[in-house]
Amino acid sequence: MSNPSAAFIARNVKFSDMKMMGKELTHLRCVIDGSPINQAVAFNQAQWYSVWKETKSRFDIVYSIEINRYFEKETQQINIRDMRPSQ
Repeated sequence: MSNPSAAFIARNVKFSDMKMMGKELTHLRCVIDGSPINQAVAFNQAQWYSVWKETKSRFDIVYSIEINRYFEKETQQINIRDMRPSQ
């Protein structure tokens, strides 16, 4: 019950869209190109938005998969815990 959720890594991830969100614009909402679960959120990772916007760089991500509950609708989403431009 109190086990941490599994963490995965994906390299060379291509985002087809990225938007800043949150009251202070510190979070990202991303669309991952070619993934069966393509909706992703990245809390406190807004510093990467300008890198992506200018270069459309690919990223290495550490993530978990979670259920997003919005009103009465449930969808799967990726929670990006950390990210960096791919090398």
